[in-house]
Amino acid sequence: MAHIREVDSQENAVVTVQVENETGILGAAREHSDIADALFEGSVPEEFAAYMKAHTNTMTENVRKEVETGKNRGTWKEVFGNVAEEIFSAYYISRFTEVVAAAGKREYPLPMTVNCWLDKNGEEAGRYPSGGPVSKMHEVWDFCAPSIDVYCPDIYVPNFCEVCEEFVRRNRPLYIPECATHSYAGARQVYTIGHFHAVCYAPFGFEDMGKPMTAHQGYLFGMDVTDPALNVSQNIEEYAWYTKTLREMMPLLTEKYGTENLQAISSECGASEMVFDSVGIKANFVNPELTMQNGVCMALKTGEEEFYLLANHCSLSFFSAASNQPNIDILLMEEGRFENESWRPGRRLNGDETVFMQYDRPVLLRVQLFVYS
Repeated sequence: MAHIREVDSQENAVVTVQVENETGILGAAREHSDIADALFEGSVPEEFAAYMKAHTNTMTENVRKEVETGKNRGTWKEVFGNVAEEIFSAYYISRFTEVVAAAGKREYPLPMTVNCWLDKNGEEAGRYPSGGPVSKMHEVWDFCAPSIDVYCPDIYVPNFCEVCEEFVRRNRPLYIPECATHSYAGARQVYTIGHFHAVCYAPFGFEDMGKPMTAHQGYLFGMDVTDPALNVSQNIEEYAWYTKTLREMMPLLTEKYGTENLQAISSECGASEMVFDSVGIKANFVNPELTMQNGVCMALKTGEEEFYLLANHCSLSFFSAASNQPNIDILLMEEGRFENESWRPGRRLNGDETVFMQYDRPVLLRVQLFVYS
């Protein structure tokens, strides 16, 4: 960290630092050395036990149940029941991580992150790295590692949307340092920015994008190789378009972070509508004319009834969300792009192009609407 401060404190190319990588214990829920056994059979530190008892409202259901029914003091098993071994591991691993992170921040106080190999499909601790910063251990990490600013999921599982929701539900930012490069990679990038206002989204093995995943890669990355999306590679030209477009729009997007003026929906995450005060935007992702089912739509509101829409593999329609003004129509719709952070209009759309708004390639639209009685 001293070196980063010395060489980068002016340009700020490094904006966050990851402490450890998918930390935890594989093969068992906890260490079984003589020292570890003695600590596990000893008493839980009273301050930690009290903290856990006081923070059950944010815990995952299985951990909350064990903490609420456990003793106020006693051995790890007596206090934490069936999750004692994983909490024991998380306690000591996160304390070590705190020592490293705190020392780094004393040299150069950049935001510190930790990433995790996810616990999936009810796996036992040790099948994934036990004690790591998976969601159910966040209260442990909060107590033991206050120098860590963000907990980050490495997402290689099909339930992408569920994982994202879990990692933001405690009012934390979404930061994805690793994810799969299969056919949903581009749509997920758009969705995480538009819906979750993500801090980071980084496909792992970026240089292999466009190639099929192998079973060996799936095992190494903790990936669920039964995910059918793994059988279809991300189109690299499509991904490049998404990334370039988002980069050019980033000042506008981040200006709307934390507000309802930036929203997104996708084919894999359930919702099909976005509502902005008087205007509603609906996307249909199920259509036999669409070549792919990895559709996405992001909407950025820039005026009372003005929007930029990024869409692909979907059809769009608008509706009035104002009960006293049930009608809606289009004043202007044009394709275009951002260049040097400025809008460059392309085709002006009208007629059938504003009636049948179906897109099977990525498109960026500027739209002005009006609602009326």
